[in-house]
Amino acid sequence: MKAALPDNEQQRLHNLYQLEILDTAQEDAFDALTQLAAMICGVPISVISLIDKDRQWFKSRQGIDDVQTSRDIAFCAHTILQPEQILQVPDATKDYRFADNPQVLAPGGIRFYAGVPLVLDKGLALGTLCVVDTVCKTLTSAQVTALQLLARQASKLLEARKLTLDNQQKSALLLQSEQRYRSMLENLPGIVYRCQNDTDWNMLFISDEVAELTGFSAENFVSDRSVTFTQLTFEDDIPRLYHTVQQALAKQQGYDVQYRITSRNGEVKWLQELGRGIFTADGQLQYLDGFIWDITEQKTVEQLKNQFVSTVSHELRTPLTSISGSLGLVLGGVAGNLPDTAKQMLQIASDNCERLTHLINDLLDIEKLMAGKIQLNTSALHVHTLLEKCRQQNQPFADKHLCQLVLLPGPDLWLSADERRLEQVLTNLLSNAAKFSPANSRVEISVSQQRQLVEIAVLDQGPGIADSFKGKIFQKFSQADAADSRSKGGTGLGLAICKELMQAMRGDIDYENVAGGCRFYIRLPLAKAPTELK
Repeated sequence: MKAALPDNEQQRLHNLYQLEILDTAQEDAFDALTQLAAMICGVPISVISLIDKDRQWFKSRQGIDDVQTSRDIAFCAHTILQPEQILQVPDATKDYRFADNPQVLAPGGIRFYAGVPLVLDKGLALGTLCVVDTVCKTLTSAQVTALQLLARQASKLLEARKLTLDNQQKSALLLQSEQRYRSMLENLPGIVYRCQNDTDWNMLFISDEVAELTGFSAENFVSDRSVTFTQLTFEDDIPRLYHTVQQALAKQQGYDVQYRITSRNGEVKWLQELGRGIFTADGQLQYLDGFIWDITEQKTVEQLKNQFVSTVSHELRTPLTSISGSLGLVLGGVAGNLPDTAKQMLQIASDNCERLTHLINDLLDIEKLMAGKIQLNTSALHVHTLLEKCRQQNQPFADKHLCQLVLLPGPDLWLSADERRLEQVLTNLLSNAAKFSPANSRVEISVSQQRQLVEIAVLDQGPGIADSFKGKIFQKFSQADAADSRSKGGTGLGLAICKELMQAMRGDIDYENVAGGCRFYIRLPLAKAPTELK
């Protein structure tokens, strides 16, 4: 649906043309705002759009190649009709204004849109700062506030540009613009940075808050480069940090990683870093942008909690083993024949002992993984042999759920991993697939080669994973539907353990919803067959 024209359209266009900004080059100040907007809102696309007579033109854009589109199909043309309000469209396919829009109907088209008008004087909206995604979503109140603040900053930059056209105020206004921009950065939590993608991640820009965190000034990182974050980072954390960042860059996705540094005064601090690569239109990586903040206090609490859980789990294991053994003996008839009612009650107790034992083992596993105490015995493994073994071992469990495990034909490959731990990961994926698949269905196991990686996939015919749960699925104690998961025996630790084990084996785990089910897949380094090594 084509948007109506604002009542003040002629005055609005006059003010826009006075800026002399249309068709000008990209500028770092505007690009920083769209990058921050995309990062804060968790979307792939963010633009600063200016609405011309017959087109919308993008002063800054992230995630798209086009520099302009027709005004007839512009979401932003609707946004400027209400200069004081944000326009948020959670699902464009269900909004009568946009359901027939070519940008929505196209494959991988727009589903979510949120735009804040860029208003200068007299309530004239010249354009918008907007964020776009190809999946449905709704911004949190904090994200809405942040987007409005960034839009206000974009409006200030436009105002600054207008004023700098007046030579008498040019120098003063440029300084004000820089001060506003720096003030915005200073009020953001933690550190904002831009760095090169090299072995030391040399900084092109880093905010002044780095001095409080590390003891080194921004100039130490940027101007004289006397120190780098790599030098401060714990040596044991560097391979995992590098692997996480490079994997995300390969997929052109954001990264979220935690690691330790030693500050100038010798204090050990835990940091969390959220960032993403900035790419050219042809896919060339330019630099990395992101945030870093101190999570030392959070980690201290987490370590105390893990120590408590570990201690309690160890203390429970011995008496629980004794109770479980005693129940098994009684059920086996050692104490003589029992009434049926007593047997049923004892069986319930035995089943719950077994479930509690699994939970304790999971808790101990996750504690060891988080503490880096898991010892791995990595070797070259024949993929088909391993998968067939896992299929046979897990088929009896699948039979209880009327589900058939099927190993599909695939290439003859070898991979590098710890056999016992990889079997643990595969067993978790296969049991989950069987539990959540409908009766009389099948779970397919497939293998393929992805460059120097072996990919093993488990495809079920279940309900899939809700989009709202996507960011939590590999977190501890996370369950998409807690009531249903517990009725099926879930603890919420299995996938968290799988994630940690895969990272420990230099691999990765992820999932995707597909038509008629869900596909979990793991990737591990390709290995040479033992005969090839002779």
